[in-house]
Amino acid sequence: MMTWAEDRATVGTDPSADPGAKTEGRAEGRLACSAHSSLPLRDWRQSDKSLAAVSREQQASRWSEFPEKCGQNFRNPQMHTLIDLRGNIPVFIRITPARVHDVNILDQLTPEPGAFYVMDRGYLNYERLYRWTLAGAFFVTRARKKFRLRRIYSRPVDKSTGVQCDQTVSLVSFYPAQSYPTHLRRIRYLDPERHKRLVFLTNNLQLDAKIIADLYRCRWQVELFFKWIKQHLRIKAFYGTSENDVKTQIWIAVCTYLLVAIARKRLNVQGTLYTILQILS
Repeated sequence: MMTWAEDRATVGTDPSADPGAKTEGRAEGRLACSAHSSLPLRDWRQSDKSLAAVSREQQASRWSEFPEKCGQNFRNPQMHTLIDLRGNIPVFIRITPARVHDVNILDQLTPEPGAFYVMDRGYLNYERLYRWTLAGAFFVTRARKKFRLRRIYSRPVDKSTGVQCDQTVSLVSFYPAQSYPTHLRRIRYLDPERHKRLVFLTNNLQLDAKIIADLYRCRWQVELFFKWIKQHLRIKAFYGTSENDVKTQIWIAVCTYLLVAIARKRLNVQGTLYTILQILS
């Protein structure tokens, strides 16, 4: 997950200021966000809120051919990450086997009142998100394809911004309605870059719909962090076969990233993390 205080307008859009890499593949099931370059920061600062996100990277399929000798209980390990956007530093990491569902990670996080959490729909769980709403936190996520609702109110929209509709809705299916009994906001957005229609759900009823869409695009920040780790810290293949071996290798990579980032900050070095890492190695 990441957090961002809106008064830090100098936050960059990638975890190393310059990942210096062209990597392939996309992380699955992201719960992520960042200070995206298209985000209207002045408007956002007026809301006096923080921004936060979580991401999950499934490592076996994209990080390595996971050893066949590894126990069945730890096949396809996943790394759930919370990144502080004020310095692009991970502040929460959980490494779990694939059998652990993404939504369970939400139980390990304490939502900050007034903060925004941007997540992919793999983390969508109405009961947990309602607890976050009661805690005073905001979330932005994508709606599932089979999503039954009742429209309460429709706001006027400027379709030239990509926003197609902005509605206040309530859930009508029995169990979702029991889990989340209050109103939600549904925003349909046409991505101008990919020409893809996206449907967002949020519990914030005040922010402009375009800002909500821009917040969701911030998921790219965590993906850049994963790409940087995979390319520069030799974690494309695991050297051991046990759960402890895999976790140790991942933690070594994360600690290396943190040490280089801290050194650059304290020494006020202008180079990128990759350049500093090359000098140290």
